[in-house]
Amino acid sequence: MDKKVKHRLNRLADMLCDGASGVVSKGDSKIANEAIIRTGEWLNSSDVQGVGVATKVTGNEDSGKPCITIYVNSKKPLDELSSPIPNSFKFSNGEVVDFDVEEIGELEAQNSFKEYIRPVFSGLSVAHHDRPAGTLGLIVRSKLPPHRHFVMSCAHVIAPYRQSNESQVYQPYKPNDSEQSLRARIGKFVAAIPLNYSPQGYPNYYDVALAELSGNISYSTKIPYVGALKGVSARISQNMLVKAVGMVSGRTAGQVINPNFRARINYSDAQGNKKTAGFRRVVLCTRYGVAGDSGAAILNSKDKLVGIHIGGSSSHSVFCRIIPALNQFGVWPITESATEIEANSVSETNFTVATPDYLLTLVEPHSVFNSDPWYLTQSGLSIDNEINGSLGALVTVPRVIEKYDANIKAASEFYQVPYELIVATICTESGGNPEVTREEPGFVSDHMTPHRISTGLMQTLISTARESLGDDAISREQLMQPNISIRAGAAFIKQQFHVTAFDPPKVACAYNAGGIYRNNSANNRWKMRQYPIGTSKHADRFVMWFNDCFRFFAEGHTTLPECSLYRRLNK
Repeated sequence: MDKKVKHRLNRLADMLCDGASGVVSKGDSKIANEAIIRTGEWLNSSDVQGVGVATKVTGNEDSGKPCITIYVNSKKPLDELSSPIPNSFKFSNGEVVDFDVEEIGELEAQNSFKEYIRPVFSGLSVAHHDRPAGTLGLIVRSKLPPHRHFVMSCAHVIAPYRQSNESQVYQPYKPNDSEQSLRARIGKFVAAIPLNYSPQGYPNYYDVALAELSGNISYSTKIPYVGALKGVSARISQNMLVKAVGMVSGRTAGQVINPNFRARINYSDAQGNKKTAGFRRVVLCTRYGVAGDSGAAILNSKDKLVGIHIGGSSSHSVFCRIIPALNQFGVWPITESATEIEANSVSETNFTVATPDYLLTLVEPHSVFNSDPWYLTQSGLSIDNEINGSLGALVTVPRVIEKYDANIKAASEFYQVPYELIVATICTESGGNPEVTREEPGFVSDHMTPHRISTGLMQTLISTARESLGDDAISREQLMQPNISIRAGAAFIKQQFHVTAFDPPKVACAYNAGGIYRNNSANNRWKMRQYPIGTSKHADRFVMWFNDCFRFFAEGHTTLPECSLYRRLNK
């Protein structure tokens, strides 16, 4: 298929699936929003499993004609369909795109069980205590010292259903045998990329989580049937061979059908109710996995890591790309040749608090992407040897603290997120107004597109708040309540600790842009992506409010929790 044609069809598919969500040009935004509304009736039916760009198949023969393929659970007679899929779609600008329909079965997250094995390694069964088991995908370690070692798998395998103090992860989990369960503990869940559940849209890119290995657990970095990883690759193309080692299927292989697939995968909550998460830029393959293989590492023919298996149907499998997830967490797989490693040197620390090692890093000059260096001082954050705050008398920070101090302290202590990071987020996101609401391009309704509307003091997306708090019933009205909004925002800041280490500018950019990404604009001194793109305005405002907090605290206006950065630096 011609590259220009494929690119244009992928843009049109994005318009159909997700409106103008930052993936289309300003000129296309109007027709994109019209398209998502006009296609909603059939594209969001329970039968549709995903969307991709392919060539039209007629009578079991590939015509070679480029089209957008709609993948469905099962093909049905027209009289059984409430909203039949049309043969083509005409955009309001007059452009017409052909459709094809392919049956792939229902895509579901895949979990199961297997036996106890030590040392732990890729391909074994693993699970959070209240989840059915999936597959241990990789042993990874933090990029920066002090190096910590983690198990990587799917969030629906090793992450809890809800925020709780119980975070144990097992290999394997034996729910009816307490002695075996104790023996099976390998570490604690520490972080997951929040999944946005919604009956419409494709807001997710990956289903990945980390659990930190306990200090007494031995592990091997080799993958069965493969050996040591040869590296990591971002190259994924149609017809490419991929292979996996799942804890049920063992060594398997498949072929890439669509490298830019938009999938709707069904999950079960703690009560067994079905809910759907839409994914974009995931990869559709011929079937290589079954129930229990979720989390398995996906390799190319050269034994380089390309993805993590997240689900499948009776005939197809789906994986998400690995490099963005690794960068989001600030970890990397161990690729050097290694055999069994005895109990690692990492201690079982309380992950929720920035340890002295991380704090010591923050007080030394440091930077990212060749930005201007910054560092924490007893008076605030210094960049270019200046501590920039508000000019004149303080107004916003004292007002926010006066109104919401009790709620901020409660969330700070519960999630162990520094108090001043919460205050700075409130000041930056809403200015202290609990009723501020922002509808993003492609918004249809709170029910249909909760990933397109943010509200409340900390301006979390409704979908993010639901995932962070483990409550699918969170509504716009609830997020306008200060205590709920502050809890949701603090929980999200905690989830991003792996990439921020509570470093204020990183917290600001990760909260604003979803992660730490490079932006080399001359007008962006932090060199981290933030909105407006190409500027440093968001992080500049955040740091100003953060430094105002230090100035306010120095005057003795409030009692701070132990995890406050000001308190820890001014003991």
